Amino acid sequence: MAYRGSPCAPLPAPAAEGMRAEPRAMGSRTLRCGRPRRMASGAAAAALVALSSLCGAVGAPVSVSIVLAADVTKCLGVLGRQVTLRHCMNGQGLAWLGDTASLSKVGKLGMLAVELPGGEVKQARRLGNEQPASPAECLRLSDTQFMLWPCDMTDTTFQWDAETLQLKTGGKCLGSVSGALALVDCHTLAGFGTDNGGDAARDTDQNGHGAPATQTWVLLPTDRPQVNMLDVVELPLRASGRYVVDSNGARVKLVGVNWLSVLTKHAAVPGTATPEQIAQTIKYLGFNAVRIAFSDDCELSELDAVVKAATNEKLLVVLARRMDDLPLANETDKQTWLKSLTFVTGRYKDNLRVVGVDLHSGPALQEDSEFTSLPTWGLSDMFKQPAEALGVRLVDWRRGAAEGAVAVWSGNPNALAVVQGAWYGTDLKYVSELPMGFAQECLFSRVVYGTQEHHWSASLFDFISSVGDMWNPKDGIQQAKSAIAKAKAAKAAAVVGSGATSSLEQPPSYEEYLSSRNKAAYYLDADGKAPVWVSELSTSTKKGNDWWAYTLRSLRESDASWFYFPLGARGQDDVQSLFEPSIEGGASVIGWKLQDLLSIQRPSTAHPPKLARPGACAFDAAKNAEAVLEDVPLQKFLTTMSQTQLAFLIIALVLLLIVLLCICRCCCKCCCGRRRGDKVQRDIETLNPVPEKEPKNLWCCSCQRRLPVTVPDKIASMLPDGATVPAQSGYSQLDSRGSHSSWW
Repeated sequence: MAYRGSPCAPLPAPAAEGMRAEPRAMGSRTLRCGRPRRMASGAAAAALVALSSLCGAVGAPVSVSIVLAADVTKCLGVLGRQVTLRHCMNGQGLAWLGDTASLSKVGKLGMLAVELPGGEVKQARRLGNEQPASPAECLRLSDTQFMLWPCDMTDTTFQWDAETLQLKTGGKCLGSVSGALALVDCHTLAGFGTDNGGDAARDTDQNGHGAPATQTWVLLPTDRPQVNMLDVVELPLRASGRYVVDSNGARVKLVGVNWLSVLTKHAAVPGTATPEQIAQTIKYLGFNAVRIAFSDDCELSELDAVVKAATNEKLLVVLARRMDDLPLANETDKQTWLKSLTFVTGRYKDNLRVVGVDLHSGPALQEDSEFTSLPTWGLSDMFKQPAEALGVRLVDWRRGAAEGAVAVWSGNPNALAVVQGAWYGTDLKYVSELPMGFAQECLFSRVVYGTQEHHWSASLFDFISSVGDMWNPKDGIQQAKSAIAKAKAAKAAAVVGSGATSSLEQPPSYEEYLSSRNKAAYYLDADGKAPVWVSELSTSTKKGNDWWAYTLRSLRESDASWFYFPLGARGQDDVQSLFEPSIEGGASVIGWKLQDLLSIQRPSTAHPPKLARPGACAFDAAKNAEAVLEDVPLQKFLTTMSQTQLAFLIIALVLLLIVLLCICRCCCKCCCGRRRGDKVQRDIETLNPVPEKEPKNLWCCSCQRRLPVTVPDKIASMLPDGATVPAQSGYSQLDSRGSHSSWW
């Protein structure tokens, strides 16, 4: 199929077997519809919006290939007047014409007309008010063959069902049996693991939605501006306000997939498809980018092969450092992480189509035997030591992300640094008010922020959007743990397909869905402050899934970049993947999922096609490496706190002051004004000498007890002599002989 021409215009099919189509003037064919059946207006409206997005306004003509979900390399083509399955990626398919209003009305089965090769085309009517010069050609069953016949012969003409993605006639469906077209019984699926009359051996087929893959047909637009852009884009890419632009200022929308094949614990796609074949399929399906994950244990040769295959197809590549732990908890892990970013970025520096590096999968809460580590953004260092006394280690992702970005630019100054929000990408709440501390302001033109949209992460968005209203930090930690546990349980149900849509939380409304995300992350995009793209987008359910419908609507309205996760399955039970995990071969897809994604691929004309290109910026590695380590000034940090958080902090400081005054009152008699010859001082000196940096406790002179309050060395050095004694477990006091006895 030759993908050329103006948006949504009809395209010629190839002139003969095995030959690519050449552009020539062609007539178009019409789409006609049967009588509508009753259907829920909400479902019909959602389908109308989705299909209209394939090609623009509702009612606009759309030129598509009709591909088989069981093998997307196959589509409906023609030999003479006989319709057969052809190899679409070799340019042997046909362009079928319809209008978006008819194709998208669920229950109104539209007939797809066909555009024939040049020698067989007759003048036909255009869509609109023009009268046809002759009937259009449609797919029709003639005896046992599938033929092209005038569309007015509707008794055996196939019609399109936009709900199940089936082509139907007379109660039967067009399907594929042993690689050939056949008339089969229409089967429908109903949820996870339930196949109403279909192939029981494939109970995960199509995630249990729509129809079996062998009778699921996807409408693949023949006009793909997001793919055509790859031939003219000028690299490197830069951030300009809320958009990503190329070197000429042209807006670039990345629509891609997450390719996990180089990770040892993940499979690429089912079957034995090569990286080259997978890359060709990705581009053929309308994607223009891939996000390739790597880790410490991946094979560099495999990573090289995948990157090469993708960039040879002119796809744009974002490398993603995949890790579950926090690399900032200790210096050794941090340096390993930073060096890996610099190394991998530098390895592909000369490949301009490797446009960026994602620093981290999305830092989240991490627990070990000693601490619960929490990712924060811009938290002042003065809060870290008191938090550790409570068993909480506060990790500043603002500083870590800035160090990671500098490490990326040290390998390739032209690469985009993609900063995921904390909490699995859901928290970008303060990145605007407390920006990363680069020495050069112009470097923000190389920063893109990333978030993630999984159904199971909805509880995290809700938690982040309301965290500013919490008074007690301990309550906040407990709520964070609860939100993560809830998300993990939902993720487990979604990944293996053990839970129906109803078991996952549904947003009450689109407005509430959007509000929680705007508070947590999308405000950067909505306010034009910085680009935010969805680095990971996934779903496993279709029917009754309001969250998925809202997510598609949000991405359609914002026209943001996104990457579906994952391309290939991580196991036979993984139903999040775009490729069908139950069918081998590497070319079978979840049809309804691909059809939904096709509706948000095309760049919207409502957004500017060209913007101002950021000026030149020579990266200074030394200055920035030093600048990013600076702490956020306390005054600036306090100004970003919500009123409830600030009120709690003030109350906490007042209580702390009262406690310190009581301690001073307790100790001042014996510690602040006594001479070295004092009896109490002599009693204290009978203790063993305190080694340097040995833990110390406060000493209560009035009650003659060691208090169970550990005093850091820096604070102990500022207290009067005799205010502290070597730390021991429990309370103790001096006995009549001047020695200490333990109370417990």
